[in-house]
Amino acid sequence: MILGKMNCELCNAKNCFINNYVSLKFIEKINENKFIINFKQGQYIFSETNYVTGLFFIKKGKVKIFFTRENKDQIIRLANTGDILGHRGFGNNNHYPISAITLIDSNICFIPKKLLIELLQNNPALSYQFTMFYANELMQSEQYWHSLSRTGLRERVINAVLMVFHSFYDSIKDGDVIDLYITRKEIGDIASTSPEQVCREFAWYNEQGIIEILGRRKIIIKDYERLINLVKLPAKMHQSE
Repeated sequence: MILGKMNCELCNAKNCFINNYVSLKFIEKINENKFIINFKQGQYIFSETNYVTGLFFIKKGKVKIFFTRENKDQIIRLANTGDILGHRGFGNNNHYPISAITLIDSNICFIPKKLLIELLQNNPALSYQFTMFYANELMQSEQYWHSLSRTGLRERVINAVLMVFHSFYDSIKDGDVIDLYITRKEIGDIASTSPEQVCREFAWYNEQGIIEILGRRKIIIKDYERLINLVKLPAKMHQSE
């Protein structure tokens, strides 16, 4: 559902590229041409092979980004308020190579493709930040695929949990009650494993006093340092007891 328009000056997404790096003379034009769309939890923002119409910014919400191969989803990124969506579709192909689905009810800001290109051509600071964003995402993507191919099950599941932490929380400490926002299946879709394996791993963390499980999507952090250190242990020490 389209909610209408909102001036960038009133937006509370402080890490938004538009707010931070577009010159004031273009802000009015953005306000006239962008619009806010409300997506309910579980709705597609865009799907693989959809034609690229513009760029999306999360005004408020949480989103998973993934691709599907042989009827299996592979989550490659989790996005939070202020993050960019749909940038991978820009290029010669003109189609989105991935899909994006909301994890909670979300307000998404949409900027048409033509306007975005004009902004990039006339705002050096914005162009530079986009370049750095692409470079950082490429590095993280390479690290992610390297992790999938070189690490064992326990490390992959822990890295999936850490992806949630880094995407949705500024800091984590012992005693925190954490909403993961994703299911065991979706954690498996990050770690390239089954939900049953994820459940077994979570049960082991619980038995070891590293976390306490609170239902399907919430946990209490009991020993954050040990959780992180598990990915640094020799492979033979990663086996479930």
